[in-house]
Amino acid sequence: MSNCEEVVKNYTDTRGNFLGYTVEILCDGREQCTSWMLLPGENLWNDGVRGFLYLVAMLWIFIGIAKASDIFMMSIETITAKKRTISQWDAEQEKVVRREVLIWNETVANLTLMALGSSAPEILIAFIEALTKLPVNLTQVAQFQAEGNLGVFTIMGSASYNLLMISAICIVAPNLPETKKVSQFTVFLLTSGWSIWAYIWMLLVVKIISPGRVEIWEAFVTLAFFPLMAITAYCQDNHWWIHKCKGKVDAEDVPADGESHHNIRVLNHHDHPGALMHGRAKELAVLENEQHQKAIRRSDQNLQNVEEGTVEFRNAAVRTMADSKNGRPKTPAKESRLQSIVDQTRLATHGNPVNEDSLGNRIVVINLEEDLSGKFTFGAPSYSVLESAGHLEIDIYFHRKKPSHSKMKIPNGTPVSNGTTETSLTDDSKITGVVAVQWETREGSAKLNRDFKFSSGRLVFQSDEYVKTISVPIVNDFEFEPDTDFYIILKNPEGDAGLGDPSVTRVTIIDDDEPGVFSFSKHQYYAEEGRCVLTVQRSKGCDGTVTLQYKTIDGSAKGGDTVESADYVSVTADLEFKNSESSKTISIECADPKKSKNFIVTLSNPSAGAKIGHVPAAFVNLHTTDDGLDDRLGDLIAEESEPVTWGSQFVDALTVSPDEDDGEDAELHWYDYVMHFVSLPWKLFCAIIPPVHYAGGAIAFVWSIVWLGVMSLFVEQLASLLGCVIGLRTAASGVSIVALGTSVPDTFASRTAAKQDEYADAAIGNITGSNSVNVFLGLGLPWVLLTIYYKARFDMDYPIDSENLTQAVVLFVIVGTVCIIILLIRRFTIGGELGGTKISAWITAACLMLLWVSFILIVILIVYEIIVWDII
Repeated sequence: MSNCEEVVKNYTDTRGNFLGYTVEILCDGREQCTSWMLLPGENLWNDGVRGFLYLVAMLWIFIGIAKASDIFMMSIETITAKKRTISQWDAEQEKVVRREVLIWNETVANLTLMALGSSAPEILIAFIEALTKLPVNLTQVAQFQAEGNLGVFTIMGSASYNLLMISAICIVAPNLPETKKVSQFTVFLLTSGWSIWAYIWMLLVVKIISPGRVEIWEAFVTLAFFPLMAITAYCQDNHWWIHKCKGKVDAEDVPADGESHHNIRVLNHHDHPGALMHGRAKELAVLENEQHQKAIRRSDQNLQNVEEGTVEFRNAAVRTMADSKNGRPKTPAKESRLQSIVDQTRLATHGNPVNEDSLGNRIVVINLEEDLSGKFTFGAPSYSVLESAGHLEIDIYFHRKKPSHSKMKIPNGTPVSNGTTETSLTDDSKITGVVAVQWETREGSAKLNRDFKFSSGRLVFQSDEYVKTISVPIVNDFEFEPDTDFYIILKNPEGDAGLGDPSVTRVTIIDDDEPGVFSFSKHQYYAEEGRCVLTVQRSKGCDGTVTLQYKTIDGSAKGGDTVESADYVSVTADLEFKNSESSKTISIECADPKKSKNFIVTLSNPSAGAKIGHVPAAFVNLHTTDDGLDDRLGDLIAEESEPVTWGSQFVDALTVSPDEDDGEDAELHWYDYVMHFVSLPWKLFCAIIPPVHYAGGAIAFVWSIVWLGVMSLFVEQLASLLGCVIGLRTAASGVSIVALGTSVPDTFASRTAAKQDEYADAAIGNITGSNSVNVFLGLGLPWVLLTIYYKARFDMDYPIDSENLTQAVVLFVIVGTVCIIILLIRRFTIGGELGGTKISAWITAACLMLLWVSFILIVILIVYEIIVWDII
C-alpha cells in the first residue's frame, strides 16, 4: 500500500450540513476522476461497469444530438429559403416584370449556415471544453495542458471520417454502374483547397510560427478565414464576374431611339479619315447591343429559374440539381487553311497584326497608304450577318483615283439601308475605261449548302462606275450551332485593273436560333390506371431539333424492370423535340400499390444550347385505387397548408411512426417501437423548441444551438470520465468515439443524397466546406476565447501541446490530399466522383476505408507515444 494514497471526499447538502464522506484509494499513480456529473460514491463503483455506462450514455446522447441537429438544419433551411421580390424591365415583353429571388446565395448558404449545421456538435464540444477549462491558477494551466485537447482531436477525427468514410460509402451508393459528379466543380476545388489549407494553417500555428502556444493574432486570423472562405466561394460561384466584364457594351455603341435595325455588321479596326467606311454602322450597333442584352437576360432568367426550381423541389423532398449557370456552350470553330494563308500574307505585306473583337471575329488593319489606283477591293476585310437574314450584300469598289491627302480625298460615303455606299470624286483626273473582275465564295468553317449557297460572278464596271453590290444567300437551318465563317475572294481582273487589299473578305454567320427552355408543366403528377403521363413543355423558342434526358429516381416507391417486381418501371431515356415542337409527353408504367408511394422524374442534359427551366423535376404519386384523385389532392393541399403548431410537435413526438422511406402507411416493425421508446425523451426534449416557421426560423435556430450546447457539455464530461476509468486518453477518445458519434447522422444523409440526387454535390461536395468550417470556427472561437483570457489573467499566450498534434495534423494533410486526388482521378477517368463499375467503385471505397482505419490507429499510437517521429 506504499504506492497508494487515500482521497477523502466529504458531501454536504445545499445548506452546508454534513451528510457523509467517501474514501477512495488510488494506487500506482492513478489519478482521481473528477466531474460535476459524478454521483456520490460513484468513483467506488467497478471501473468496467462505469466505462460501459458512460459509453452507453454517450451513444444515447448522440441520438439527442442527431434530433436537435435535424431541427437546427430545418431552421437553416427556413432561413435560407427566404425570398425577396424584385422588379425588372423585360424588353421582350416591353413591361416591368416582378419575380422572386432567393436572398441567400446557395453557395454561401451551404458554406456558412449549412456547414455550420452539420459541424455544430464538433464546434460546440470544442468551445464548451474551452469554457470548462478556464484555469484560475498556473497549476491548473499545467493540469489542463497535460489532460489533452478533446475538441481539437474530435474535429480532426470528424474531418477524417467525413472525407474518407462518407466518401467511400457514397461512392458505392448509386445504382452501379451509374456515375455522378459534382456539378459546381470549381467551388468544390476551392473548398478542397481551403480544407487542406485549414490544417496546414493549424500546423503553422502550433509548430512553426509560435511553437507550443497560440497568440491572439493567430486566433483571430483563424476565425477570419471562415468569412474569407465564404467570400472566395461566392466569387468563384459568380466566375469572379469575368463574363460580365467581357460582356459590357460601350455606351457610344448604343444609338438613339428610332434608328432602324439591320442584319449586317461591317467590322473595321478603328475610325480613320481615309478609311473606306467609318466605324460600325449605327444600325448594327443597335442590333449587337440588343442581341447582347437578350443573351444576358436569357442567362439570368435561366439561372433564376433553376435556383427557384431547386429550392421548391428541395423543400418538397430532396435537392435536385438541374442545369449549368453558364449560357450557351461556345464551341470555337477551327480555323481553315485559307484563313491562315490570308493572315500570314497580310502580316508579311503590311506588318499589321491580326486582332480579335468582342465576338471573336478576326479583324485585319488595312494599310490606308497603299496605292489603290486602278485596283478592285472589298469595302472591309470582315463582315458579319445574322443567319436569319437570308442573304448578305457586300460592296466591291474599283478605285479610279489614287487617294491624296493634300489635294483630294475619296470620301467613304454614307451607309444606306441596302448596305451600299455612295462615293464621289473631287478631281476630274481618273482612270477611265471599262474594267471587270470575277468573284466567288470559298468554304471556311461554314459549309456549302449547309450554311451558305455557293455564289460567283463577273462584275463589269463602266467608265463612270466605282462600286457594285453582290449578294450571297445565307441558309437558315433553325438549328443551334456555333458561329461559322466563309470567304469571298476577288480574282482575274480585266482591263487596266488589278487587285488591292482587301481582295479577300471574311464573313461570319452569327447563329440566332432559339432552341428553347424545357421544363415539366407542373411539380406533381398522379398515376392513373397503371400509368403516369408527364408533360414536358418547350418555351422561349422552338428552333431546331433538341434532345434531353429524363430519368426516374426512387423515392418511397422502388423502381425495377417490370411492375410485377417493383412499384414502377425505371426509365432513363432521351426525349426528342423536332423543329417547332413545343410539347411532349412521357409515359411511365406504374403498379397498383397497397399504400401511398412516390418517385421522382428529372430532366437533364439538353442538346443544341437549350436550357432546363424552372421545373426541372416532378413528383409522381402512386396511390391505392380506392382513393379518388380529388380527395387525394384535397388531402395534400390541406396537409401542406396546415401549419405546424407547438402542441402538434408533442403529439408527433409521442406517436410511433415508421421509417420515412417506407411511407406514411407502412407497417410498423418491432425496431420502430424500440427506437421510439429509446429516443422518446429526446423527442419530447426537442419538441420544446418552437416550430421552425416561427420568426422565419430564427427562434428555432438559436434554441436548437442552446440544446446542442447542453448536450455537447454532457458529451465532453462523459468522454473525460470514460477515458479516466478505462485509461483512454482524451485525444484518443476524441478522434475515435466522439468524432464517430457526431458524424454518423451525416453518413445516412449523404448516402441518401448519393442515391437520389442527380449530382454528387449534396453527397460529398459539402464535405470539404464542412471540414474547413470545423477548423475555422471549431478552433477559431475557442482560441479567441482562450488567448484573450490567458493574456488578461496570466499575461501569457495560450499554451498547447504541439508534439502529438503536429504529427496528427501532418498525417491528416497527407490522407486528405490522397482522398481528393482519388476523387479527381475518378472524375476524369470514369466521368464522376461517385459510382462507376462495381469493381472500381468497391476498390476505391475499400482503399478510402483502409486509409481512415489506418489514420485512426496511427493517431492513437501517436497519442500513446508508441509511434514517435520528428516530422518537423
